[in-house]
Amino acid sequence: MATPPRKLPGIALPRKAVVPPPPAPPANPAAASWAAHRDRVARAARAAEGATPAAPPAPAAADAQAPAPAAISEADQAARAALRARRAPHHAPTHTADEPGPTGPETPRPAATRRPGPTATAHHATVPRHFAVLDLADRLALAEAVTDWAHVAAATGPADRPAAEAAIKAVYRAAGMPEPERVVWYDSPLAAAVAAAVAAGSCKPADLAATRLSVKVPGRPGRPVQERLWSGPWTAAKAEATAALGATGWDLAWAEGADRLWEPTRQLTERIREAVHSGVGAWDPSVRTPASRGRWDVADKVRATTHSALGGQHDAAWLAVFDGLKERFPEFEFPLLAELGEVARHIGWWWPYERVVLVSERPTTMHRDDQSRLHNGDGPALSYADGFALHAWRGMPVPADFVGGLGPGGSRLTVRAIHNEDNAELRRVMLEIYGYDRYLREVGAQPLDRDETGVLWEIELDDDEPIVMVEVLNSTPEPDGTTRTYWLRVPPDTETAREGVAWTFGLSPQDYRPLRET
Repeated sequence: MATPPRKLPGIALPRKAVVPPPPAPPANPAAASWAAHRDRVARAARAAEGATPAAPPAPAAADAQAPAPAAISEADQAARAALRARRAPHHAPTHTADEPGPTGPETPRPAATRRPGPTATAHHATVPRHFAVLDLADRLALAEAVTDWAHVAAATGPADRPAAEAAIKAVYRAAGMPEPERVVWYDSPLAAAVAAAVAAGSCKPADLAATRLSVKVPGRPGRPVQERLWSGPWTAAKAEATAALGATGWDLAWAEGADRLWEPTRQLTERIREAVHSGVGAWDPSVRTPASRGRWDVADKVRATTHSALGGQHDAAWLAVFDGLKERFPEFEFPLLAELGEVARHIGWWWPYERVVLVSERPTTMHRDDQSRLHNGDGPALSYADGFALHAWRGMPVPADFVGGLGPGGSRLTVRAIHNEDNAELRRVMLEIYGYDRYLREVGAQPLDRDETGVLWEIELDDDEPIVMVEVLNSTPEPDGTTRTYWLRVPPDTETAREGVAWTFGLSPQDYRPLRET
């Protein structure tokens, strides 16, 4: 998957002024098409309103501060209302037409109204657009697309296979290629990646015998076509958007659209890759070949195959950006992206070849915490129909036998079990689940320091830095009249309770002098 471009602050920047004589026509056809369209829109708007040509924006000094975004025009408000009306069947709007939006009240527009054409008196006809500027309606479109694709990225359950296969064939036709002869389905990325390793010729079927993985591998799949169906369209779409919006405009669009989805999907992709590697290599030690002999083992080869897969639902971040841009700028071509997006809405990873396509189903279950990290203390955090699964606690990989009934009071989690755990990271997780206060009581720990701010405790751990915490009492009673105790994690070199509490406020012990506790 493509590496995100360098991000710039989400502010509106003016386009550089056009200094006479005019520059030569851009080499990229998309830029010329975009410029011609903008000229037609501007001429139509001036003819309709009797307006005089606007002077080009003055050049900004290299060290000048970027201007603040302008107030939202009535046309922008109307465009925003129309966009929400179109999205309404899929997503509930954040604000109604009568409620104030982020920058003021909105102007309602009938739901049936469509985006106006070049000659209508609307956003693109009346408001001059600078290449490096994303206005409020643009940002709203990108945000709506991200919300839509966030649901796609988190979707679970079996695919609508006829619809998915029709979408895959549409991608091939749009790329000018014959439709694939077969679409072969697998229950997980592990099974599909193993088949892809054989289809690509990096592994032989005999190499997989020791893995005890029962995987069907189609014969004569042909050459891989990932470059033509994925890398090529991505590069072309980015070039088209950059030519029209400018490098800064593209960076702003990427920051507005992809930031929310890029890191979670990237982390999940890497977790699945590592689990695929373990899923192959863990079945039988004889599968592995000593590294000193200079050969990859089967597990490494299968993992390498995952880098040539199309992400399907996990391509949500970059598909969301182009989806949002297409909503606002229908003049963009973005060949194949609509077809690729339709495929991504149905399936997980997939490997396209000339005659055959290998497709992984989506997961059957996914559990995440409030930060979108894989998280489950009672079973797999991510699981597939064939038993392939990932276990995690707040994003940290944990062994399968670690989870299950580990909540406070769980019979499998004891002080002895915590002491006997060799992995320091897992030991920290066990302490968090078990409860620091409960652990301290049961081991008979003595406080390091006590004063009016709280009590300082330390938990010594083998082969790891100690866990130091401050026990503080909430001075505000709960609704039932009781008071609640909190445990604050502080640096391991903390020496006094006051120092620890002050650290949580970013203060020194000398500066921490609260006049009134709340």
